[in-house]
Amino acid sequence: MANKRNPLHTRFCEMFDIEYPIAAFTHSADTVYEVCNAGGLGILGMGMGLAGTGSARGKTLAQHLEESIKLITSKTSKPYGVDMLLPGSLPADIGKMTASDAKKSIPDEQKRFVQRLKEEAGIPDLKGTDPGDSIFDTMSGKAINDVLEVMFEYKVPVFAAALGTPPEMVEKMHNHGMKVISLIGRVKHASRVIAAGTDIIVAQGYDAGGHTGEIGTLSLVPQVVDAVRAQAPDMPVLAAGGIMDGRGLAAALALGADGIWTGTIWQLALEHDLKMPLKQKILSASQDETLRQKFLTGKTARVIKDRWVEAWLEPGAPPPLPMPFQMMLSMPLTFAAEKAEIWNYTPAISGQGAGLVKELRSCHDIMKNYVDGALEAMEKFQLGER
Repeated sequence: MANKRNPLHTRFCEMFDIEYPIAAFTHSADTVYEVCNAGGLGILGMGMGLAGTGSARGKTLAQHLEESIKLITSKTSKPYGVDMLLPGSLPADIGKMTASDAKKSIPDEQKRFVQRLKEEAGIPDLKGTDPGDSIFDTMSGKAINDVLEVMFEYKVPVFAAALGTPPEMVEKMHNHGMKVISLIGRVKHASRVIAAGTDIIVAQGYDAGGHTGEIGTLSLVPQVVDAVRAQAPDMPVLAAGGIMDGRGLAAALALGADGIWTGTIWQLALEHDLKMPLKQKILSASQDETLRQKFLTGKTARVIKDRWVEAWLEPGAPPPLPMPFQMMLSMPLTFAAEKAEIWNYTPAISGQGAGLVKELRSCHDIMKNYVDGALEAMEKFQLGER
């Protein structure tokens, strides 16, 4: 993919000494190092939903992170990052509660509703530790501090905050030589994260998968770019939301962004360990089959509609609870459904750009498609000079 003259080389690339302005959010350590070796910046997601699942089963988040870091750094010497929720994203009284307290605070109406869905689908109980307890435990002050200590010990170069950017956390990360990326969904959030000391801003539009806001990518990105330029002229801005190929990368650069933040597409990488039925859900989905909802995590997130989502939309369904209580309801059922291979109750997180991807490809080929497509578009519209 190397070119003699690289019009895709931006200040985001310069900040991390990478070849292409592409950040890849993924829960797969294998995908992280493959993206890094292909010229981008891989970001490992350490969400609460990992608790008790896949390679994280039976481990704390800190243990899972340490194993992932060892794998990544054994396969690449390039910079990479870690993404996780910070305390500012959660209710203030969470730190005073135990998992048992949290479970008792969940209303019976929601408990009965989820139990009915479980029985309706014939989903068997999971054996062992309740995933709801594991999920809650990942939000304790100790769990967060343990994860931070692992990042500091292994000198993780980059931290990304998807929901909330507490200034005290940013300062601590800067003291350990880390760069901080903040994701925002509104122009007014730019001033807040700049004041908190962030190094890079991601303007994530409505189109995106996972936790996302209400403003469309094409409207949000140039407004955030203008706001950031006025306050912090040298700070890179990345565009996110529906950017699934090189045309989207070229468009992001034309809007004034310094690169792109991508997520959905990496679930479709051959190296990603997402179960094939969930990959197939994403591959076969059109843009109108995704929905922003609160039924999975308690915060607004875009997923592909399935029976779990549809049931919460039916008349008479109870309202979803705030994070983390909704996750304590949803994750035990969805984990059990995945184990039993009942895929209509296992939501797939996806943005509206899913319909642009028709096949599984390697991380290298996904990167190549972004780069070649962007260069072609830039040459066509003479956007190569930056």
